[in-house]
Amino acid sequence: MTVEQKVDQATSNIEILIDQVGRLTESIAEMRFAIVEGFAETRREMAEGFAETRREMAEGFAETRREMAEGFAETRREISEGFAEMRQASNERLAQLEAVVDRQAIVAERLAATVERQAQLMERMFSDRP
Repeated sequence: MTVEQKVDQATSNIEILIDQVGRLTESIAEMRFAIVEGFAETRREMAEGFAETRREMAEGFAETRREMAEGFAETRREISEGFAEMRQASNERLAQLEAVVDRQAIVAERLAATVERQAQLMERMFSDRP
């Protein structure tokens, strides 16, 4: 392949890369726009929800308060369970990683011993030569 062909190939690769970066940039912009739209929709939904909550509170504040207390208790329970599960999963994964590290340490020690034996063998081989 000639230098010109290599330059043409590199230029072609750069053009492809530029096109890919352009598409990626467009995708990122579209994703950002979708996120902004999502936030706006969430804000609208939250505003509607707050308005509905105010109406419900006007109709029966005591009932709403009881429901909220029950909801908070349920949410707290779910969060506690979720954290407990995450903690357990993290501990299990940590134990697995510790086991892997321990195995790797053993392998590294064995490898070091093997290399040491090979080095000694090489020293003996070269020192025994006339």
